[in-house]
Amino acid sequence: MECLHTCLQGLVGVIENKPSFEFVQDSEQAGVEAAKKLIANFARVTQDITNPGPENIDGKTLTQEELQRVDPKNLPHIQAMVRAVCCLLLGKETSGPATPEEALAWAQGARFLNLRIHGSPDECHGREPDMSASEAAAMRTVLGRVEAASKLVSNRDTVVKDITNPGPRGVNGGELTQTHLKRVDGKHRSSVDDMVQEVCGRLFGKGSKMTTVKALSEPSAKEVVLVWAEAAGFLAARIQGPTYG
Repeated sequence: MECLHTCLQGLVGVIENKPSFEFVQDSEQAGVEAAKKLIANFARVTQDITNPGPENIDGKTLTQEELQRVDPKNLPHIQAMVRAVCCLLLGKETSGPATPEEALAWAQGARFLNLRIHGSPDECHGREPDMSASEAAAMRTVLGRVEAASKLVSNRDTVVKDITNPGPRGVNGGELTQTHLKRVDGKHRSSVDDMVQEVCGRLFGKGSKMTTVKALSEPSAKEVVLVWAEAAGFLAARIQGPTYG
């Protein structure tokens, strides 16, 4: 979830003397090359993500069985997710999932693929890497954005309720946690919802909607900006990211 932290925060070595001739891809080039490989292997990747087993898509022993694959019925959603990843790798914006159910499939598929790709011999256990280390890093960054945004889409209503929850109970009726964090007044729920949608949009490569806010000299616009900053600060402190490994 590091990418979500970075997006929210946006709202509120030793050098050797000898020259090095090692070829290093810049991040933009690495993203393009990763997208090319993903496009070339589109069918195999989407089939692998939704493979129910017990054999892999080539009829061999299924590997990495500990990773949770996506139900085959969600193949169209996974195909849409992989297309979105390709767009983001190429520096283009993309539309996110249309429904909370679709968003759950996107998040699950992005997490699986993030853990599935190999960018170095140490990760491959006797076979060639899928791509270079820099290409794998570019893809993992984008997959992290897609996973974070999709989780936010699938839980948007709950997230907004949590940010504006006056207490004394949590949004699910349990004990209110992290009471030291300052929540936003419930009267600003609409603005908080706009902020959450803004975060999702930025993670999917879309431009900021802040340009649609009235001139900052107007009191109403200033209030919206302050609400967004307050809500973003709360959410940044609230989220807990998964550990990959």
